[in-house]
Amino acid sequence: MLDPIGRGGELGRLGRWEEARLGRWAGALMEYHRVAAAREHLLGPDHPDTLAAREDKAHCPEQVGRGREAVELYRRVAVPRRQLAAGAF
Repeated sequence: MLDPIGRGGELGRLGRWEEARLGRWAGALMEYHRVAAAREHLLGPDHPDTLAAREDKAHCPEQVGRGREAVELYRRVAVPRRQLAAGAF
């Protein structure tokens, strides 16, 4: 059984990695989005695992030349990561 938030499920991680490795960025983006949404629901929007999933999700548009979209997604992760690092949470 796959981990619903994509942490411990080796098959789930391999599936996302395989989609990305094969250049199937649309499929990878859908998987990263699913994992990010599940983590946000279960762990909260600023949990380190949620932020990691959002960062993974930002990588997909970057790879297909949608730089502006990727930058915006990365920015949405950077602010809470800085706050987390500073002990604001």
